[in-house]
Amino acid sequence: MSITREEFLAVYNKYPPGRFVVFIYKHFSKEGTNKDLVPKVAISRIVVWILAISFIIGFVGTVVSDFTGKPMRTFIAIPTYIFAFVLVSVGVCMFTARTINNLRIRKIARKMGLPLYEYNKLADQYFEL
Repeated sequence: MSITREEFLAVYNKYPPGRFVVFIYKHFSKEGTNKDLVPKVAISRIVVWILAISFIIGFVGTVVSDFTGKPMRTFIAIPTYIFAFVLVSVGVCMFTARTINNLRIRKIARKMGLPLYEYNKLADQYFEL
C-alpha cells in the first residue's frame, strides 16, 4: 500500500498536536527550530537554575549541619522540597506530553491503515528531519 505525501499530510494535519504538547516539546526537548530558541532557552534555563540553586543550598545546608552538629532542618528542607517539586513537575509534564503525542501518532497511523513502524518510515521520508 503506497501513500503519497499529500495523502499522508492530509491525515497528519487533520490531527494536530495540542497546545500542551507543543509547549512541552518546544521548551523542554532537545530538538527545536531556530524560531523556538529564544523562549526555549529562557524557560529551560530558569528551570535548570531553580534546580541547581535549590540543590546547592540543600547540599551546603547538609554539609554545614554535619560540621556544626546542629541540624538545620528548615535550611535543608525548603530547598529539598522545591527541588523535588520542580523535578517531579517537569518529569510528569514531559511524560504526559509524550504519552499524548504517542496516542495521537497511533491514531493517525490507524486512520491510514498502517502499522506504527511503516508510519514512522513515511514520517521520516516525508518530513526529512
